[in-house]
Amino acid sequence: MVRERFPQVHLIENAENLGFARANNQALHLAQGRYLLLLNSDTEVQPGALSCLADALERYPEAGAVGPRMLNPDGTLQNSYGSLPSVLDEILGPYWLDFLNKPWGAIGRRYRRRELEDGDYKRVDRVSFACTLIRREALDQVGLLDERFALYSEDYDWFKRLRDAGWQVLFCPQAQVIHHWGASSRQRSDWSLSQLYRSKRLYYAKHYGRGSALLLQAGLIMRFGLKLLWAIGSYLLRRVAATEQMRCQRRLIAEMLRPL
Repeated sequence: MVRERFPQVHLIENAENLGFARANNQALHLAQGRYLLLLNSDTEVQPGALSCLADALERYPEAGAVGPRMLNPDGTLQNSYGSLPSVLDEILGPYWLDFLNKPWGAIGRRYRRRELEDGDYKRVDRVSFACTLIRREALDQVGLLDERFALYSEDYDWFKRLRDAGWQVLFCPQAQVIHHWGASSRQRSDWSLSQLYRSKRLYYAKHYGRGSALLLQAGLIMRFGLKLLWAIGSYLLRRVAATEQMRCQRRLIAEMLRPL
């Protein structure tokens, strides 16, 4: 379809799924623009969004990347930006405080919504890699995505390197993109879940050392173990759900025990 309807497009056809980082790097190698757009296949860019993002990088030369307001298909606000996580965040869940301090959270939306409506740019640690516009100079300095991250955490890794190199990241609330969250990962849910936690360990091993990675590993094993015990205890009340939960937690514990 792309070849027939958009012959001007340089189409890269891989025989297999190479993962997010490796596949995007293929395109980044070929791209020639001043600004480079990472865009998921499960997104719908709303009118004017890309112009807003480009304008942000024009106005703020210190910004190496910018991201839009991400929306769910029903128009509600989706996780659009945030801080780089700590080990505790990852053990408890990287978005565990979003309900309180983010405009898409149950409580946060009551007093943080104004951040989106004032139309101003917000300096953040990271934006959603589902749609990120990158300045070429920043990419040349920081480098491509780390292909050791087959899926997940490649964004944390890249934005960490970007910040360490002295660049800023902007959130642009005027630009809006609809994101059908998880439409790609659901196609390979077991593999995706394994990659999620493997990538978290890799991120901490790379940037904070073996000690932090081991602390995360131990914390996640404890978390999955508690969930396994809960599933066992609730087996008689919800057998089908508990059986699936036990299978999932055993698999995650086994994944945590594997070396990177």
